[in-house]
Amino acid sequence: MNKILIPRKDHEVYFIPLPKNLKKKSLEALSVSHLVKSHPGFSSSSVFDIQLFPLNNARWIMITVMDEETLFEYRILHKHSLFYTNTSLAIRKKDFIQKGIITIDDECIGFNTIKNSPVSFPFDQKLNINKSEHVICPKIILPWHGLFAKKPPKQRILALVASVFILAITLSSFSLSSKNKSNMYPVESTGEEYREIKYLPSAVEILANLSKDVLDAGGSILRWQYDEGSEPLIIVQLEGINDISIHKIIRQYEYFQLQDIRNVYYNNGKSQLTIQINVLGNDYSIPNALAFPAQNSILPLIRELTDQFQIEEITMASETLPTAINSFYTITYTAKDKNMIKSLDIFSDICKKYPLHLKSLDISISGDKHLFTIISTLAYSNSAIKENTTIDTSKIPLAFAYSTPFIPKTATAIKPASIGTIRSSKGEVVFYRDPVTGKMKTRRSYE
Repeated sequence: MNKILIPRKDHEVYFIPLPKNLKKKSLEALSVSHLVKSHPGFSSSSVFDIQLFPLNNARWIMITVMDEETLFEYRILHKHSLFYTNTSLAIRKKDFIQKGIITIDDECIGFNTIKNSPVSFPFDQKLNINKSEHVICPKIILPWHGLFAKKPPKQRILALVASVFILAITLSSFSLSSKNKSNMYPVESTGEEYREIKYLPSAVEILANLSKDVLDAGGSILRWQYDEGSEPLIIVQLEGINDISIHKIIRQYEYFQLQDIRNVYYNNGKSQLTIQINVLGNDYSIPNALAFPAQNSILPLIRELTDQFQIEEITMASETLPTAINSFYTITYTAKDKNMIKSLDIFSDICKKYPLHLKSLDISISGDKHLFTIISTLAYSNSAIKENTTIDTSKIPLAFAYSTPFIPKTATAIKPASIGTIRSSKGEVVFYRDPVTGKMKTRRSYE
């Protein structure tokens, strides 16, 4: 299916906060009320699309509006195509909030950290927004990520002024009845219902679950990379598992989609490949990764983490403290078998005690399958995430084909055969063992 970018000259974008407990049937009414006030020339010949996004612990309605005749021309010229805008792509990027407001082509798009709200508007040279980039359309755009997916109703609408008058009376309580919500204007809506914000499981829980699945499928993990600041979210190098099994594993998770399978080859008859996993749809969010307030605020955390690692005999290799440039705390360490599991348990305990979460987790194992090297990044988080207290991490080392190192038993001294005395043919003692030194001695006979 072709993917067509709708330029800024043909559309406008608005963001409004989604009121709590707002019913799905009132979304369109709320959007119309906002467009009547904010969008010049909004009338019965306008169409709009509604999508919901969780940003900074709040839900936002993104309204994309354009002229109905212009959209009709797009559909004639680009049959069987998915439509999107720079805003609809940028807002799905994991670093959308962190980047602030940037220019994308002829638009200013991003998150206003001062007003704590998303924005999208035409570029204005008067504004001091210098950072610019071009949003590259991804290879895969899911149908529900596209805009204006539904065709407008064929029946023309009544005068919009009349509908707005009715809506103005009822919107104060956000409780429009289905009778009032007649089809009085063409609506392009994704039909998404309001949902509470749901967050992905923690990095450790995701690793534990997928490790068990890979192990059950007869495969093993060569390297695991989880990074909330990159695209895709998860990259895993696997061995001894086929693509059919991989598809079965990922399909059972409601919050994941298999983005790609790459670098497939065989080594001694065993398949080796790399898979890329991303978040599925907009129902699940990634916790906000916030900067540490100050470097000294992390000192108690570092002290506690270091003490726990020393107790469990986990070897620290390096650490990067948060600075003005780097806002997070990153450590590199090595661990074996149960110590590796204990290190992940320590992170889980630390994240529960402090408002933290693992922003990234990179795990690899040595060629002899004995030693794990782990790079992890901790970030502050203000997201109310419910931690699973029953995470089974025992399968993680096994999924990496961990091999317990062979430790030979301590060699025991071989006792020589017990020798008492050796006598001559005449019955005289020729050799004997000294009972004190244990050494053999000779005895001469003097006849």
